[in-house]
Amino acid sequence: STQEAFEENSSWLIKYTLFWVVMMGLLLVRNPKWFGDETPFDILLRRAKQAIDWLRVR
Repeated sequence: STQEAFEENSSWLIKYTLFWVVMMGLLLVRNPKWFGDETPFDILLRRAKQAIDWLRVR
């Protein structure tokens, strides 16, 4: 049944969810030594905007 299948796979699901929560949390960490005044998320946004502008010019 669905309940049994979920119980068999729930530990994997919980670990995977916690892993992604931690990874997304790391994107919001401000670490002056590594990233200066920006968060990694800010840097990714800036790089994405640069890539979009570069594609738009071509």
